[in-house]
Amino acid sequence: MVVNIFIYLEVFLSLVSYTIALYDNLATLLDGVHSPIAHLSTSNFYTITLIICLAMPSVWLVNLSKISFLSSVGVISLILLFVAVALTPAFSGIELNQKISSFNITKIPTVTGLYIFCFASHMVSVISFASVTLVYVTVGLLGARMFGAKVEGQITMSMPKSFAVTKMALIATTLTPLTKYAFEVFPIGVGVENSLPRALSKHTRRFIRRAFVSFFLLVVLVLALLAPQFQNVLALTGCIVSFGISVVIPCVLYLRIFVETSAASKTLLVAVICVSSVLGILGTITTGKSLVENM
Repeated sequence: MVVNIFIYLEVFLSLVSYTIALYDNLATLLDGVHSPIAHLSTSNFYTITLIICLAMPSVWLVNLSKISFLSSVGVISLILLFVAVALTPAFSGIELNQKISSFNITKIPTVTGLYIFCFASHMVSVISFASVTLVYVTVGLLGARMFGAKVEGQITMSMPKSFAVTKMALIATTLTPLTKYAFEVFPIGVGVENSLPRALSKHTRRFIRRAFVSFFLLVVLVLALLAPQFQNVLALTGCIVSFGISVVIPCVLYLRIFVETSAASKTLLVAVICVSSVLGILGTITTGKSLVENM
């Protein structure tokens, strides 16, 4: 039950982050474009509402096999974004001469929340972790050297708007969140439908399921409007949920299952649980305070 709550909470907060990212990149992409859609981009409410309405039919699906190909969009977008960032200093005229900020111990809890969120969604394999680590470190260093302390929470917001490669990166980061709604909400819809009494007809259960996921997306919309700070919501998700799902709960379950494990292993696992819990709590307080101050 506790694990399910953590998983659903992670899905909810992740969707809020995706919605914020989608609005930010779409608004930047349409900036200066004179069209009815571009006019809507001047308002957070109209733009994000339009996005949710477009995504709504996809969460009503009960069989995702026909749109399974969309799962590859995330990988393709990551590659496009990586190439775009790498090409920016080479062809846009921006030099890698910015000074990287010195180590700030007060930001460790928040930064740890971002890191744990980024790595928590990947399968546990050497190749997977090595690949994403290389991408994260490279993009992070390039962003820091190009823009310094002025870099935005999303690097696409800092890249030169007139640069053709920036448009490619914006399109990629706009499409990625839009394709995630159906896949993220699907397990919640299945859980709701399975929890309904079997006495109800199949059509009634499907109707309730679709009504619930629709309401779920509307709540996501409201929270995205209230807390439009992408990096803070992402860090909060990592501190509240990812630490629990990826670190604390697995360690606790391991200790409960393998009771006869060595004293050294127990000590290490308890230390990991304690450190993760402290970082999660401090990060939640820090990012939560920052979100409230910026509302």
